[in-house]
Amino acid sequence: MYTVKNNQISDEVIKRWQDMFVPDGDYFFFEKKPAYCKVDERNAVYIPLDKRTAFLTWNVRKEASYIARISNDEFLTLDNQIQKQILKEQVRLQRGFIFELYDLRAIFQNDAKTNQIEWESWLERYAFSYENKQLIILQGYMWRELSEQLRILLLLHIAEMFVYEDSVLIKGLMKNHITPFINEFIDTNGPNCLAATLAAVETDKRKSNEYINEWMQPNKFSQILCRKNFEEIDTTIIQEGDVLVWEQGGLIVHACYALTHHLVFNKDGQTMFNAYQCITVEQVMRNWEHVLERDGRFIIHRKRRKSIS
Repeated sequence: MYTVKNNQISDEVIKRWQDMFVPDGDYFFFEKKPAYCKVDERNAVYIPLDKRTAFLTWNVRKEASYIARISNDEFLTLDNQIQKQILKEQVRLQRGFIFELYDLRAIFQNDAKTNQIEWESWLERYAFSYENKQLIILQGYMWRELSEQLRILLLLHIAEMFVYEDSVLIKGLMKNHITPFINEFIDTNGPNCLAATLAAVETDKRKSNEYINEWMQPNKFSQILCRKNFEEIDTTIIQEGDVLVWEQGGLIVHACYALTHHLVFNKDGQTMFNAYQCITVEQVMRNWEHVLERDGRFIIHRKRRKSIS
């Protein structure tokens, strides 16, 4: 068991992360058609969700117009200078996890049990220069060369990057159907804030488990919330059971569930590195205040009380 900012990662989850984190094939992005590999137009290429997470495709610059799908075996047959040219283009276009050598050294040195000769040799083999920096972009064959111990250290560091603040420890104090998920990481990409919120709202345990593993779309979220008799209310006072929603330009950009008047069940993002967290209302309001600064809306939805006849 591992812990990141009061969120637990089970041994089973960390093993799955190791398998999923770096694929054995790459999606390389290019602004112009290269002469040394086959490419397709970017908008014609479907990239599976796990690969999108592995390569952080949402960060790739708009001018990247082409994509090449290249296996590790094929990549290693390319001339060394072409390999470096491809990797430098990924840095320029902001594709994927890009590490500076001094950061990796700091991560690996954190654990006195690591074999420094092993990882220093690994860094030396795979580093390349870009704008006066020494960088590494992980690829599958490189990832498999690292010991499990080093892979876990790097994964824990990445989880730290994705979690903004420490979770509030409440396990043992609160008992309901989402308690097993609170302050936990999972091994799946896709489930988002909307899924987490509906899972908390849903009282049927089977449906709740279905929701929490889903990549929930805003329209479906709104429809289910309406069916569950939630309505927008004109108040700034949050109470247990409320659903908090942030909208930008009429579109839902975030939602969470009020566990109490000052604690929420929250998931920031849809990657496996985004934990299901218990954080304070103050924290979540601070994290999403940029929506309000850009003329967005904050809305409280509350379940209608049954009328007494």
